[in-house]
Parts: sequence; structure tokens; C-alpha cells
Amino acid sequence: MQHAPSRLRPPRQGGRLTQLLVVTAPTIVGRAGNFLALVVLGTLVTAEEYGQLVVLQTVLLGISSILVSSSSLSLNAATARIRGVRDLPVTALYRAALRGRRRVIVTVSLAAAVLVPIGHGVLGGAVPSIPGSVAVAAVSATSGFLLMGDAVVAVVTGSGRYVVGSCVEAGRAVAGGVGTLIGTVTLGPVGGVAGMILPDALLVGVILLVGLRRRHPGVPDLRTGSANEGTGAGVLSNALGQVTQWLLLFGVQTTGGPAAVGVYGAANRFASLVTILPLSFGKTVLGQLAGDEGGHSRWTSRAFMIVLSVLSLATAVLAFAIMLVGFPALAHVYEDLERITALLLAASVLRALLMGAGYICVARRRWTTWVLADLTSMAITVVGLVVVWTLGTGLGSVIVVYGLANAAGLAVRIVGSSNRRRS
Repeated sequence: MQHAPSRLRPPRQGGRLTQLLVVTAPTIVGRAGNFLALVVLGTLVTAEEYGQLVVLQTVLLGISSILVSSSSLSLNAATARIRGVRDLPVTALYRAALRGRRRVIVTVSLAAAVLVPIGHGVLGGAVPSIPGSVAVAAVSATSGFLLMGDAVVAVVTGSGRYVVGSCVEAGRAVAGGVGTLIGTVTLGPVGGVAGMILPDALLVGVILLVGLRRRHPGVPDLRTGSANEGTGAGVLSNALGQVTQWLLLFGVQTTGGPAAVGVYGAANRFASLVTILPLSFGKTVLGQLAGDEGGHSRWTSRAFMIVLSVLSLATAVLAFAIMLVGFPALAHVYEDLERITALLLAASVLRALLMGAGYICVARRRWTTWVLADLTSMAITVVGLVVVWTLGTGLGSVIVVYGLANAAGLAVRIVGSSNRRRS
């Protein structure tokens, strides 16, 4: 009888991955739908228009990511700590969440209204018109709905409704992709950004309207302010990561102009499939990565990174095959797309592992290591871009710099998180 647990261990360990895939499957399918809509969009507009859309999305989503940092994770955890949370209606929990996030939502909306037009002008490679800048500012001012949509998923998941939360995230992804496609084709890149935001605005509106009929005064405020441990490190880490992405986009634009931004954007749609895995898996197993003691149903950091490595490589190969077989027409619109996509997929595998190692740092409270890795990546990016500009090389060299920056950051996180001394 003493050996029974060991005979049961393999199936139960294998069940960890199965359970993880089941919970995250709707999100992955939804992300795939978003990817499909945006790739199809690439065949319907010019490379320059696609590049402008990529710039607007990168700047807008980057600003949101910097300012909210890990607040969605904090909101998820705060919801989970409520006693008897499964018995409370989601609508009541959501209203409580919004009461604790109003300042963040307003701050992000105002910051986006001011900074996105500036970022668009700097990174887009063309001087926007005054009416165009006003339109960008107006649409960016509604970006708070994206944060409110994230809060829906955080509350639903934090209350233990994991599959429902995954389905909501999937619906947001598909609707956002379709909205971006329709908006861009009909109204241009600014319309595409509006179409990306509109589904979240509708989702939030429906939940708030339903909640008006279901009062539940027993729900406390779900405040996720800076008092939460690691929030400051999260803000700094996200800021460094987003600045690195903007530097990369600036390098693409200054190297090849708006057309190169379009090529990069098209290739990045396929590369984005690789980073779905750490985003989806990491949030699910975060609480199990604090140590390496393992267990029948627990994830160790080593097992997590091995699985992430294998799946990321497989996804990269699959994404490249999808591009070649499913969308051969893109090669006629975007010059040198195959080579750039191959390079970007390789760099994105390293990016996925860097993100996975970041979850380990968060779980083990290695805040210094978490931030230092992003600082290292940014420094390598700056040095690499200076070399590219000095030598006058092309877009491929910029992507190689991105890969080297990810590799350097990954090395820092692996070394730092394996050190027994807390950093």
C-alpha cells in the first residue's frame, strides 16, 4: 500500500497539463480567432495602413499596460480572498471592483488621450494632420473600457469561475479582432482602434445594466492600490518592457519607413501566437511556482519552463506553416515577409520564455530580478539599435537585436530566480 501513491503519480502529473489546457482552451481559441481576423485584415489594406494601425495599437496598449501593471492579478487575488465569493453575483463583485479602480481608469484614459497622438507621430513615420490627431485623441480617451474589460475577467476568474472567465476572455479577443477589421476597412486605422475598444464598452455596459437589478450590499470594495506587494516592481517592469517595444518599433520605422512597419506588423501577427502560451498558462499556475517541492498536482518552475519551451517551439513552427500555406497572398503585399517572420518567431520564442520566467520571479517575490531583466533587455535593445543605425543594415538586423535582448533578459531571470537568496 505504501507504493500506491507512486503508481498514481504519473497520471496525476500528466493531468496537470490536461487540466491547464482545458481551462485555457477557450482563451487560446479566442486568441486564435483574433489572430485570424487581423491577418485577414492585412490582405485588405496597404502595408502603410497596416503599419499605422500597428503603431496605434502598440502605443495605446502599451500605455495601458504600464499604468495598470499587475492590477488585474491583484484584483483577481482580492476577489478570491472574499469569504463565500462563489455565492456572490458577479455583477455585484464587478461594481465593487470598479469602485476601487476609478482613478486608474480615468488616469489611463487621460494619459492615452495625450500620449497616443504623440507616440503615433513619432513612431508612425509621418506627420499626422490636426484633425487626425484630434480623432486619435478622442478614440484613445475611451481606452479605459479596455481596463474595465480586463476587470471583468479578473473578477470572474478570481471568484473561482475559471472556465467562464476563459470564455469571456475568448469572446473579448474575437470581438476585438472583428471590430478592428471592420473599423479599419471602413474608417481607417483610427476606426480600427475604435473597433477594438467597442466590444469591451458593450460588455461593461451590459454587466452594469444587469447589475442595476441585482443589489448586494455585502460585497466590500476590491481595492488594488500600490499597497500590494510587488506593484511598484510591476509598474517599473512593465514600463521598461513597453519602452523596449517602442524602441524596437522606432528602429523598424527609422530603418525602413512606414512600409517596414507594415511588414513588421504582419509578421508580428503570426509571432503573437507564440506569446499566447505564457500569458494564458502563467496566470493559471502562478500560485504553484513559489517553490520546487512539486507534488501530484503542482507545477514546479522547471516543469513549467520545459513545457513552455516545447509548446512555444511547436507554436512557432505551426505559425510559420500557417503563414506559408494559409496566407500565401501576404508575401505579395509585404516584401521579404517570410524571412522577417522566421526571425521574429525565433525572437518570440525567447520572449515567451522570458515572460514565463517572469511569472516565476513574481511567485518567488524576486522583484529586483524581475525588473533587472527588463532593464537588461532595454539596454541591449538600445545598444543593438545604435549598431544597426551605424552599420546601416536592414529590418532583419532590428529583429535580431530583439532576439538578443530577450535572450539577455531571460538569462538574468533564470540566474536570479534560481538563487536561494531573495532579491
